[in-house]
Amino acid sequence: MQMLSMIKDCLESGQTKSSYYKKLGIPQAVFYYWLRQYRQKLSPEEVFIPVHVKTPEVFPKEIEISYPNGVRLKIPEGIELSQLRSLISLQ
Repeated sequence: MQMLSMIKDCLESGQTKSSYYKKLGIPQAVFYYWLRQYRQKLSPEEVFIPVHVKTPEVFPKEIEISYPNGVRLKIPEGIELSQLRSLISLQ
């Protein structure tokens, strides 16, 4: 589908979304609709960036995840995996 390849190209280009859709003459609402469609087709592995801790002995007591919309999620040490999944679920 052409719209999905355009969204992928935009995300990989390093340009801002607004400069990309303006350059191509795509209405803002259409672009963001396409972006939602693109993100819904991704698997969780493609959406989340893996974090690797090189020295586990200095692992923090708490981890904070900051979402692009400004929401911050503080994850305490020892949280159960099922609880963590429910907090960061894509659904």
